[in-house]
Amino acid sequence: MVAVEISGIECSKKVLQEVIEKMEKTRAEHQLFQPCVAFVQVGNLVDASVYIRNAQKKAKEVGVEVKVVNLPETTIQKELETTIDELNNDDKIDGIILLLPLDCTNHIDADEVTDRIRLSKDVDGMTSGNIGRLASGQLDKITLSCSAFGCLRLVEYATAFVQVGNLVDASVYIRNAQKKAKEVGVEVKVVNLPETTIQKELETTIDELNNDDKIDGIILLLPLDCTNHIDADEVTDRIRLSKDVDGMTSGNIGRLASGQLDKITLSCSAFGCLRLVEYATGDSNYISGKNVVILGRSKIGGCPLSSLFLWFHGTVTVCHSETPYIKDHCQKADILVAAIGQKHFVKGDWIKPGALVIDAGFNVEEAKEPNGKSQFFGDVDTEAAKEIAGYITPVPGGVGPMTVAMLIWNTVELAIKRKLSQNK
Repeated sequence: MVAVEISGIECSKKVLQEVIEKMEKTRAEHQLFQPCVAFVQVGNLVDASVYIRNAQKKAKEVGVEVKVVNLPETTIQKELETTIDELNNDDKIDGIILLLPLDCTNHIDADEVTDRIRLSKDVDGMTSGNIGRLASGQLDKITLSCSAFGCLRLVEYATAFVQVGNLVDASVYIRNAQKKAKEVGVEVKVVNLPETTIQKELETTIDELNNDDKIDGIILLLPLDCTNHIDADEVTDRIRLSKDVDGMTSGNIGRLASGQLDKITLSCSAFGCLRLVEYATGDSNYISGKNVVILGRSKIGGCPLSSLFLWFHGTVTVCHSETPYIKDHCQKADILVAAIGQKHFVKGDWIKPGALVIDAGFNVEEAKEPNGKSQFFGDVDTEAAKEIAGYITPVPGGVGPMTVAMLIWNTVELAIKRKLSQNK
């Protein structure tokens, strides 16, 4: 018997499709998530028409509606002002752009008409109110001109990675997250701090992200790669609960331990492992009644996994560095999860025949040659284990893609909850 490989890549595609559907459903149900910008064009200047077409294309990709009001060259000022007033009073319109220069045969005071646009809908920052504040340096109180800003901000979901130092596995995680997040319209911000960072600097970074309304989730990558002592638990707990996208604050961990699964954000890796079990077996209750053995008790791996699988009614055993006879425990496991960070620690003869094996280890071996590539290994000797196990996840391509997928899932969940609560 050869184990069925549980593809984290394929499972993550399924999850990301669910994320897209969730975003679309939310947009359909709530005006907040169905933004609409109106372009007002007088005449038919080619560059204005091209701008509109490009905006329509890009806006569609991220679920933003574009309304085009095209007025003839013979339009008079009163007609244009009436159009602007109607858009100001239309609750379905979030932004208004009057395309300049006007292509008309009658004299129209473009400045006067532009200033009729309500400040809250001046999406191009062209009213006197916005221009005046820009001139006086009040950047936190204005909408910047789209050309000055570089682009019209249409991304609705954003998560921030805070990395101290340059550990390879953390950098790989960030790159993979950036790639997948882009596919579904989630922005990723990376804050990379040097190894010399001190606790106060890291705390300040977290506080700034907490107060940034454009950021929906914050993840502090652990372990920290720094030369100074930093209390990682204390810093993690500065992350606002509503932005704890990796479920690592004491508030989320405590609720997980007490079984309040409907009130928490789950750890991305633990959540990913759970989805992999469901994906492989097709059974959302597969864990119930099974002997589950988890190797490792780290705060980002074994601890949240053990609590999660316990509340899905597994009989959970956690093995760690002080556990004797680990092999014996493994051989009794219907579900074995390895998350200790030691290459091929689990041997083939440790596996119970037919067991479901999740390899959550990620071990990096740097390239020996100058232009060579680093190699990645799991905690399980996959080649030997797959001859005995019923299911097994590969490394790479197993838990890693799912951790990224669940990060994106959590980001969207937190964004929706936070933004809807703000608009009650």
